[in-house]
Amino acid sequence: MLRKAITYPSGYKLHPSSRAKRHPIYETPGIDFIPHPIAFDSSSSQKIPTSGNAVLWRFRAEWQSISREDAQAWISRAERDRIRHYPNSALAKRYLVGRAAVRRVLSGMLGCPPDAIELADGNDGQPHVLQPSPRTRICIHVAYAGIWVIIAAGAVDVGIGAVVPVPGGTIAQTPRFEPGTIQATLPEHLFPELQVQAQQQARHASLFSLAVNGSLDPEPVVAAQYGAASIVNTSTSQRCHILDLPMPGKIAAAVALAQLVTRVDAFGWIKN
Repeated sequence: MLRKAITYPSGYKLHPSSRAKRHPIYETPGIDFIPHPIAFDSSSSQKIPTSGNAVLWRFRAEWQSISREDAQAWISRAERDRIRHYPNSALAKRYLVGRAAVRRVLSGMLGCPPDAIELADGNDGQPHVLQPSPRTRICIHVAYAGIWVIIAAGAVDVGIGAVVPVPGGTIAQTPRFEPGTIQATLPEHLFPELQVQAQQQARHASLFSLAVNGSLDPEPVVAAQYGAASIVNTSTSQRCHILDLPMPGKIAAAVALAQLVTRVDAFGWIKN
């Protein structure tokens, strides 16, 4: 059986979750899943992702790395209006923390202050960079899982699926889009071999995010499955990669990209 050595930066340790420590992403051949402590301003977190690479951030929806005052100063009028429509203050806060974090992530990549970044929501409700114009393509996806915010950045379209088990079932984040604007259908049982229903839903939701924004070609089928990775082919020979992500407790998450991936820098997956 092909295995790879697992290495972590000196002095760091994984978040205290036995499930995370055993997660197969760290031993999946061909994938360098590199955990880092949470950071928005380190040199490695400020590089624009290149082909075959992805960058992830995972953090609690709290005023820690980002202050409430900064977040309120950075967001747009449209985002303020959206906050008012959330049913409770916890969900509004989570959205505000996530949008502020997206601007902080992009400010390092684009070399500008966070309040200079103009975002617009796509049909799927995900942020797209309007200003300043990136010198190369940056794709962003934000997902929420309980108290956690997850951000993914890539050189191609990227989607996150997050599932939170609750009594009597699960809650999966699904893309939000305007009715009638998107045609996105996927086979219901793309991952029949997966016994964990929550993880199956997370994979499906991540791939559905690509379908919703028009970056997934028709008739997707699972062509390969190894470790924490799945390769999905379509009728036009497109190849997409889905990676299962380590998460605390029983939360399930996956990230899908519209290309094959060899390296993932994951900020917030270890701590000092």
